Order: sequence, then structure tokens, then C-alpha cells
Amino acid sequence: MKSKLIYKNQITPSIIEVDLELAESVNFMPGQYVNVTVGEPFRRPYSVTSYEEKTLKILVGNGNPGKGADFFTKAEIGMIIEISVPMGEFGIKDNTEKSIFIATGSGLAPFITMIKSLNSAPVFLLYRIKNYDEDL
Repeated sequence: MKSKLIYKNQITPSIIEVDLELAESVNFMPGQYVNVTVGEPFRRPYSVTSYEEKTLKILVGNGNPGKGADFFTKAEIGMIIEISVPMGEFGIKDNTEKSIFIATGSGLAPFITMIKSLNSAPVFLLYRIKNYDEDL
């Protein structure tokens, strides 16, 4: 499916926050990801950190060179980007008890939507960063 890059911001020295506007609404469950075409035939998976009103947000690690990091570093606002529909079953099945999440760097991404989806269940998040500049 086609999406349009509507926002891009280097939020830490090694992470870019990206907003993609979709042409149509999609079904989304917290914890899912999208595959992004970063140059044929290369696709990279990115966890969705937010999905609201046909706009989804992802975090892209660009601290090391790679197809996805290079693609999003060079991408410009307004660019059309091919993505898959949200996929995956990494999510919360039952949120009646406490939840524990462990993440580092952009690995925090799938947990953001999961934590927001928890009504009043207790949440414990252990998040590690290399240095204070990397704090999301």
C-alpha cells in the first residue's frame, strides 16, 4: 500500500521518528509492525508506535549504516513510500494482570502501543539506553 511521508524528526542521535499518512484506514492491533520497501527488492520491518486516523508512526534506528537507516535518512517530506498492512501477533492477549516490558533503543517501539492499550493494569518497563542522549 502507498503511504506518504508527512513528518520526520531525528529524536535522538541514532533514532528517527517517522509519520506515514495512509490512503485508507487499516486494521491495527498494538504491537504490530509494517514492512517498508527501502529500495527494490529490500524491505525492512518497523514496529508501529502509534496509529490514528490513517497516520502511523514508526521509529527508525539510524545509528549504523544499513538499507533502512540510509533510506529514511535521505527520505524527504512528501515522498511516497510503499508499506505493507500492519502484521504480526506480538501483542497483549490478556491485560487483567501486571505487564512487564524490557527494551533497548528503538526496540521500545512495539511496547508503546501495547502500554497505551492497557486500561488500568499495572505496567513495569525496564528500558536501557547507551547514554542520556538516547533517551526517548
